[in-house]
Amino acid sequence: SLVHPQFLQLVAAQGFIIGGFFVYVAGAASVVFDHLKLGERDFWILFVPVVSGVLVGSILIHRLTHRFKATTLINVAFALASLAVIINLIFESFLPVQAWLVIAPLVLYSFAFAMANPGLSLVALDCLPSQRGLASSVQSLFQMGMAGLVAALVVPYVQHSLQWMAIS
Repeated sequence: SLVHPQFLQLVAAQGFIIGGFFVYVAGAASVVFDHLKLGERDFWILFVPVVSGVLVGSILIHRLTHRFKATTLINVAFALASLAVIINLIFESFLPVQAWLVIAPLVLYSFAFAMANPGLSLVALDCLPSQRGLASSVQSLFQMGMAGLVAALVVPYVQHSLQWMAIS
C-alpha cells in the first residue's frame, strides 16, 4: 500500500530536496539578471558550476554506494544540503552580492542533491517490493510535482530576495 509511512517520508524528502534545487532553476533569470547584474549570455556562470556539482555528486555517490549503507549516504547528503543552506543564508545576509558567494552554496547543495537522490529512490522502492513500478511512478510524480509547485507558487514570491530564495 502506498500509505507506507517510511515510503511517504522518503518521497517527501525527495520532493523537498528537489524543491530547494528548483528555487534556483526556476528563479535563474532573477538570479542572473536582477541579483548578479549579468547579461543574457551569462547563464553559464550559474549553471556550469551547479551542473558540475550535480555531476560530481553523481560520480561520488556511485563510488560510495558499495562502501556505505544507503541511509548513511542519505544522512550525509542531507547534512551537506543543510550546511549549504546555512552558508547561503550567512552569505546572503552579511556579505555583499558577488557571483561566487551566491553560486558556491548552490554548488554544494546540487552536489548534496545528487548524492541523496539515488539512495532515497532505492530505499523508498524497498518499502514496497511488490509494487515497485507504482512506487517509482509516485516518486517521479512527487518530484516533478514539487518542482512545478515551487516554480509556480514559490519562486514568484521569493525571487526578489536572495535571502528569501535561500530560506525557500
